[in-house]
Amino acid sequence: MNLNNNKYLYLVKIKILIFSILLLNLLLQNDLYSQKFSDVLTPSKKTNTPNYLLSISAGINLSNYFNDKFLDNSPFDIGEVSGEYDIYGSSSGIGYNFNSELEVPLNSNFSYLFGLSYIKSNFNSSGIVEEFCYKSDSTKILSNTNNSFKVNLDYISFSPSIKLRLSDNYFTLGFVTSYCINSNYEVSRFFSSKNCKFKNMENEIKINSEVPKVVNLHYAFRLGYGLIYRLSNTVEWSPELLFNFGIYPINKSNNSDLGIYSLNSSFRFSL
Repeated sequence: MNLNNNKYLYLVKIKILIFSILLLNLLLQNDLYSQKFSDVLTPSKKTNTPNYLLSISAGINLSNYFNDKFLDNSPFDIGEVSGEYDIYGSSSGIGYNFNSELEVPLNSNFSYLFGLSYIKSNFNSSGIVEEFCYKSDSTKILSNTNNSFKVNLDYISFSPSIKLRLSDNYFTLGFVTSYCINSNYEVSRFFSSKNCKFKNMENEIKINSEVPKVVNLHYAFRLGYGLIYRLSNTVEWSPELLFNFGIYPINKSNNSDLGIYSLNSSFRFSL
């Protein structure tokens, strides 16, 4: 994936998001969705606007990372070694998140959502890379190195969205802006044989630092789906899937791409 293709994918994602928002806006203005319904939470009220809702949720997430370079933006040693892309070019991992959200209904079907989240994103991979072993007599041979790669990112996210509520489920569409408050980048490379050295004549290379030149603001567009279980007249519970499709690199490596997909348990309270 080259830089031009990556920029094209970002533009396509943005266009899809804008088109979807415009389509929902048209639906909001359509007579079919503008007719007066009784309140879904308090049916005795003859109103088209339910109460505000506050939701609190927690869940686990899967982070998917892709890149065509190392995370520090240095290129893979194409032709010199084999197996680097499989480890450093793509990886995934499990994290967790905590969320709160204010729902502002427009009518019984559509709402605006304003969310705030803490997201712990992890991704890692490991494997064997075939590369040159430098010996003490200045000869070099191809040998295997053990490689492991791990990244942790902590984000505070703000997410305005539009929600379509049906009788017992709902869909959401929105945009996510995430601010990175902490990052950690770990790499370990070593030869199993003590007689083998890297070009710098070390048997092992370790990196443990912040993500190189991390981008503080990461953007994504969001699609969501949830089920609605009414526990009482004022409380709902929802299992919810949220898909955050990244549309901006996570650091100075311009082709880096990060998607975060979460499964949440959400409790919603009528205010």
